[in-house]
This record gives sequence, C-alpha cells and structure tokens, in this order.
Amino acid sequence: MTSQRHIIRQQILDLHVEAETQAFELQNQLSALYRSKIIPLIETFCDRLSDPDTIHRIDTLEIDLGEIDLNTLETDFVQKVAASLHEQLTQRLAFETISSRPVPPSPSFTPPSSTLSPSSVPIPTQPVQPAKQPPTNPTDAHFELFRDFLQTGRLPWWCEPLDQSNLEKRFTQLLTDTPEKLKELLQNSLKQTKILQRLVYQFSESMLMDILKLIVPTWHPLVHHYLRDIDGVLFSANLTLLDSDTFYPVFSRQGTDGSPLFTPLFINTERPGAIPGQPDLTANIALGYEKGGFSGRVSVILQDQSFDELGTQELKDTFTNFSARWDATVKQDINDRFQVFLNWNNITNEPQRSFQSNLDDETEREFFGATVDLGLRVKLFK
Repeated sequence: MTSQRHIIRQQILDLHVEAETQAFELQNQLSALYRSKIIPLIETFCDRLSDPDTIHRIDTLEIDLGEIDLNTLETDFVQKVAASLHEQLTQRLAFETISSRPVPPSPSFTPPSSTLSPSSVPIPTQPVQPAKQPPTNPTDAHFELFRDFLQTGRLPWWCEPLDQSNLEKRFTQLLTDTPEKLKELLQNSLKQTKILQRLVYQFSESMLMDILKLIVPTWHPLVHHYLRDIDGVLFSANLTLLDSDTFYPVFSRQGTDGSPLFTPLFINTERPGAIPGQPDLTANIALGYEKGGFSGRVSVILQDQSFDELGTQELKDTFTNFSARWDATVKQDINDRFQVFLNWNNITNEPQRSFQSNLDDETEREFFGATVDLGLRVKLFK
C-alpha cells in the first residue's frame, strides 16, 4: 500500500464560553486535547476514507459541534469531532474512492474510556454522496505544481519541499504522461519574459534541451550539435568605469618691489584634477577552451589613459597612455598527479608611455618585456 500524506493548511477552533474567566483555562485544555487526540483522529479518518493512489482536494471543511458539557469535555469533544468529521469527509470524497474500503458500522456512540484513542473511536455509518468534482490524480497534481512554479516562482502550499533535481524529475514524468498538455502550457507561458528567464535560470541544460525538443522538434538537432561543438569554450569579460575628481593646492608667487631686498607674495589656491593612477576605463576579456585534461586561455587587459603626476601648472601635468596587455596560458594534465603548464605574459611587450600636455609630448617610455614560464606541477596529495 502506498503511504498516505495528508496536508492541512490551516486549522481553526472557534469556541464560545459563558464566562471570560474560563476562556484561558479552556483554551489551554482544548489545545492540548486537540494535539493529543484530534490530530491523530483526523489522520486515521483520512487514511480510512481516502484512496492512497488518489489526491483529494477539499477547500474548506467546517464542523459544528454544538454545545459541549465541560464536565465531560474530553470524551464529549472527541466523540462529536469523530461523528461530524466522518460525516463531512464521506460526503466530500468521491464514492469510488471509498467503495472498496469497508467502513465499520456503528449506529450510536457509547461513552468511551478516559484513554480514548483514534482506533477506539466508533465510526458511524453515513450515506455516501458522490463528489461534485473528480479526484486529482498524481499526474494532474504534478502538472499543477509545475504550472504554478512557472507562473509564480514558488511551489504551492500543499507540495512537499523539492530541490531542483526532484522538480526536474516531476517534469520528466510529465513529458512521459502528458506531453501535449505540457507543450501547450509551455508555448503559452514562454511568451512572457519573466517566465522564460525563470525557466532558463532554474533548470539544467538537459531539461532545457528536453523542452526545446518538445516545443520545436526540428530545432533540437541543430542546437544540440551547436552546443556539442562549443562544449568547453570559455568566455569572460568585465568592465570597470570610474569617474573621480579631486582638488590640488596651488602656490604661486607674484610681485616684487624691484629693490635688492624684496618680499615675495605667495597666493594659496587650488585647482581640480583627476586622482593619480585611476583610469576611467579598465576592461578584462578572456577566451579559452577546456576539454578533458587540457586548458588554454588568452586574455587581454585594456586600460584607458590615467593621471600620473601633478605639475606646477595644468600644462605640465603628466599622464599615461592607453595600453593593451596580452597574456596566454596553457595547461595539460598528464595524470592525476602531474600537470605541464606554460604562461606567456605581456606577449606584445606593451610599453608604459607617459605624456605631458598632449600625446605628441612624450616624456617617458618604459618596457617591461615579455616573460615565459614553463613548468611541471606535481600534486603531492590527492
């Protein structure tokens, strides 16, 4: 027999008492009684009256217990819950889901012992009413789960916690059970950008390929071959933009009286300028390939001109020119312990050039040279 799982989103006990002083004590008493007796009772009735291979949905189930004698609260409360719960459940569940399950008849209730348990609660026989709605089978529930996730990005409240792997298993089962229904859902849903992004970000490449095969079968081989051809190709890029200004103090000397002994006049002021060593643009671009034990990558670092040194006046300020530095690295695994590598840095031997005032007034050119590292890397511990 399939193990059953019953979920109740919210349970409310609405009590009315004559005196307010009784409310708090009665609330604690009923709360403990509900946890110890009623919850196991609900589970027992749901197990007996439902089909373990069928998913039943009941939006609201309201039970009116009438008046309860506080002197016999424990037995009276449980008795009335048992009778009303059985009546309500049998009327709400479909006839075919309980017809194969014999229900123990009991024309009336007898006062139970103080150690009342769900198995000892007598169950009255009630006429069974056909359900207004057909039961939901597991396939329909999986479809509803997947549809809700696509539309909202959340799982429905009645669903057990699922990770990505289990969610994809549900989708794979839908591909087998209801492919046309799933195809219609995807075709209508993927017209919305948010749903398309949610699908791409959440699921694995293999599942996305299954979706493509379902929606556009003719495209699947082309995309599959394309992904296979570029498998192992790596590309990365980043861009940094800076916009910074500061102020530099300026001291200028003006005026003398022309005599041998003169007193110069210093004027203290400031002028704006860029922060030294901070280019407005810096970018890194890398293209590589990895397959098996091989790894190769070529990268370039692009750096815009930047302020270098402060001059006595703006025309004498120096700055470095735009530069592009190329590097390459290659690695090859020999086995689990040994790896051969080659690093080629500053391939084009890009110089660092400094200018004053404009690009035609070059003040300095410095070469650092290209370097090549060839080596063997050994892993001592696995």
